[in-house]
Amino acid sequence: MYVTVTEEGRIDPERLILLDCLHPVFAREPVITIVKSWRFEPGSREGIPVAALARIEVDFRLRKR
Repeated sequence: MYVTVTEEGRIDPERLILLDCLHPVFAREPVITIVKSWRFEPGSREGIPVAALARIEVDFRLRKR
């Protein structure tokens, strides 16, 4: 997925692009719910925090019940 990490180190859910999600459990809304809790070191320009585009690869495994 491609995300925009804000100056505060959070993911901007309005600027999240999912790639190749074949299973409905990985639809946009569940993914946004999960990534809202993630925190990152923001990008910086000349020592000042800036929003930055990032590509994140996430491997999921479904467990059998």
